[in-house]
Amino acid sequence: NMEIVKECEADKNTECRCKPGYFCTHKSDSQCDYCSPVTMCPPGKGVTTHRE
Repeated sequence: NMEIVKECEADKNTECRCKPGYFCTHKSDSQCDYCSPVTMCPPGKGVTTHRE
């Protein structure tokens, strides 16, 4: 559920991001370690703000 943005180099790790339909659920060192699928909320329920 992650895709590569930039391949690794001798002095840099690979850069990844969540694929469409997924969001980051665990970060470390300002990078995403795990992406979870976006789920649909039932009518009348849902997220009103986005927090990173």
